[in-house]
Amino acid sequence: AAEPPNSGVQAARRMQARRATNEFGVQVARETGRWRGAAASWRPWMYQKMEVQLRTMGHYTAAYCFAWDRTGRRCITGADDNLVKVWVSRTGRLLRTLRGHVNEVVDLCCSPDNRFLATAGHTDVRVWWLHSGVPVLV
Repeated sequence: AAEPPNSGVQAARRMQARRATNEFGVQVARETGRWRGAAASWRPWMYQKMEVQLRTMGHYTAAYCFAWDRTGRRCITGADDNLVKVWVSRTGRLLRTLRGHVNEVVDLCCSPDNRFLATAGHTDVRVWWLHSGVPVLV
């Protein structure tokens, strides 16, 4: 016996056929070089109107690490000069410099409650109180 035209079984079969067709199309696109993947999300027109809002000098070398605190009021930079600097994001004023790494700072991360800042060098990790700059854990 045939199912009614709008039954759940027929809908499931249609979805299965659509999914198989889509997966087949993706596989063909990958094999033929027409798959764009993550490159499809690049939109150059989004960045054409961007301009520098503030430029400040603070590190002795180039800063390669950057993070915002959870409120967006502070930004934190880490550089190859072994320093971590905390800045006021609106004005660009330097709040504090955190010293103690023995080599380059390679990563930064704020805690979800915005109380701590974790910084990592090549050989060490340090945790700081974000609002005072006092080291908590070395």
